[in-house]
Amino acid sequence: MRLFNGKKFPVSENAEIILPHIGKVLVEGLSEGQAAAEIISRYKNAGIYENPTVVVWDGSISCGVDEPMVTVGGVVNKPGPVTFVTGLTLGAAVQAAGGPIAGFGNQKRVKLFRDQKVTEHDLTKEESEKLLMQKNDTVEIPRKNPFSR
Repeated sequence: MRLFNGKKFPVSENAEIILPHIGKVLVEGLSEGQAAAEIISRYKNAGIYENPTVVVWDGSISCGVDEPMVTVGGVVNKPGPVTFVTGLTLGAAVQAAGGPIAGFGNQKRVKLFRDQKVTEHDLTKEESEKLLMQKNDTVEIPRKNPFSR
């Protein structure tokens, strides 16, 4: 099995996947869905992602993972990988994922995970919307706080 989050993470001989921020995850005996659920749970419990998108597959089917990608997750209509092309902006990547779910996605606190760092961006501002993406970036649209506008 491998995990796709803009990158491939192979399973070791010990049935472990080593992932950024959370380290080793034992996937021995787990189905692809169970492994993805375990990884999602770990990222949520560590407070790294609020609503991550994780895809695990056995590698026997080509998923186009050799193409450069960015991953858009959280409260969007179509979470998952987006093909990276030169000139891809943060706004365009979010729109390629179907855009924030109307009324639920917080465009003012968009998280960008790049090179082990997290930055927050406001997609209602032009400079954030036009921010250039890089290969393997991960974007998360958080859920709106019911008390915010």
